[in-house]
Amino acid sequence: MKVFFRKKWLVNFFLGMMLVCQMASGAQEAYPAKPERPLLLEYFRDFVIRAGQTPLPRLIEELTGFTHLINLLHTAGKPETVIIAASGQASAQLQPDRLRILTTNTLLFPWPFYNDQAERIAEFEKLARSVSPDIIFLQEVWDNKSLQLLLRRFSDYHAVIMPNPLFNLGGLMIFSRIAPVRVTAENFPLTLHHNPEELIARKGILWAEIKLNNRQVWLATTHLYSASGEASFRPNPVQFQHLLKRMQAAPGLVIAGGDMNLEPDELESYLPENILRDDCNLPTAGRRIQRKLDYVLAADTARPSGIKIVGSRVEWKKRFSDHHALLAEVIFSPQP
Repeated sequence: MKVFFRKKWLVNFFLGMMLVCQMASGAQEAYPAKPERPLLLEYFRDFVIRAGQTPLPRLIEELTGFTHLINLLHTAGKPETVIIAASGQASAQLQPDRLRILTTNTLLFPWPFYNDQAERIAEFEKLARSVSPDIIFLQEVWDNKSLQLLLRRFSDYHAVIMPNPLFNLGGLMIFSRIAPVRVTAENFPLTLHHNPEELIARKGILWAEIKLNNRQVWLATTHLYSASGEASFRPNPVQFQHLLKRMQAAPGLVIAGGDMNLEPDELESYLPENILRDDCNLPTAGRRIQRKLDYVLAADTARPSGIKIVGSRVEWKKRFSDHHALLAEVIFSPQP
């Protein structure tokens, strides 16, 4: 009997080791988890960050009023937003009291950062088709070639973008099975302490209004400043609180999704009672996917008690970015 249990223990041990090895090998990806910056850009970025840690920004601000000037230029007029109507046939039927939301950071930087965008977009499409979302929120779609490829692959969805000859402003994109009736966008304020990528990116919030079963529904996607809790400069909490105020001010139902760059404990400390978030705390981001940074939020100012978020889960099936996609279903009451 002792020999039997000893052998059984050994079998279980080796089976467990095989499973761990299989999981470890499956977690390795064919592309890096972070964009590789050209060396010159890396030197420039380091120089700007080091300069920002000196009294130089404050001196420049006092002498020139730089922050006021750059924000005046940055926020002068709303960013151009464009609706691209669906040209393909819808593959799923809408339900009148719920919307299936998929949100992800796609990490679609242009060459020379990456040259595998087409392959990764193909992987993302396989994932999206397998879960059939009604709404897709995308962040970090910077590359115009990737933008056009996404539009072709998801031609059965209506698309909302912020076009620009150089890159997709804000990196934001919304796909919707329902035709938007109104779209708008806004930029977050800038300071001299923002790193070079954030200064160029012009991050903000992309909004789209749709009508479902006579209900007004506002959709919003955003990508907040990337800064950890230990960083000395962290505008992302302020940006998040701005998003919450805008959600509370919007009439009717509001659904938002994006890369908030905030972990659950901190994010929940800012959430008011009338705004819900997905209930999935599994990690969505990081080189080895160890942090929860992506969320779906929902609020209904007309009927706060008539809304809930269910079925929240991280989609692990396809790896196409340094983030996994987050899926959630928002259920709401019919129009009173």
